[in-house]
Amino acid sequence: MPNIEFQVDRSAIDRLSPSATTQERLRLFKDLQLSGPQRLLYKLWASRSLATVVFRPNQTIQHAGEIPHSAYVVLAGRVLVQEKDKTFLLGPGAVIGLAEGLCEIPCHHNYRATEVVNCKEIPLDTACREVSRVNAGLKGVFRLTLQKILVERAQIPLWLK
Repeated sequence: MPNIEFQVDRSAIDRLSPSATTQERLRLFKDLQLSGPQRLLYKLWASRSLATVVFRPNQTIQHAGEIPHSAYVVLAGRVLVQEKDKTFLLGPGAVIGLAEGLCEIPCHHNYRATEVVNCKEIPLDTACREVSRVNAGLKGVFRLTLQKILVERAQIPLWLK
């Protein structure tokens, strides 16, 4: 079985309600001592503005060589990532296709569900529109993050400069 490259521990998140008020969330975040990635995963899981998508075992989520139209945040389950001679697993908290989709470049890997995988879907046309409207400082954060993730494949779009 391949190694797990990335996942966020969901054990504390599973005890929270997606409908908790802001005050309840803040208290629970403090009481449970949630990490930054756990807080972010919880907020995405509880988001009503992002659709939930479920992938069946062995279903392909994204193909290498294709430009993604949607990105996915894994909420539960595992995703097998394959690249020529490298194979690994991603778990809850992993984001698939966001950097490539924002830069409109093909995915470098094949992503396939190994079990039932629950995700939040990020429509990339909406994400590009929203990111293009943020201030220069946040655009800089996005540029640096994309360059770090994509390394030599980074082709930062004009709307993000």
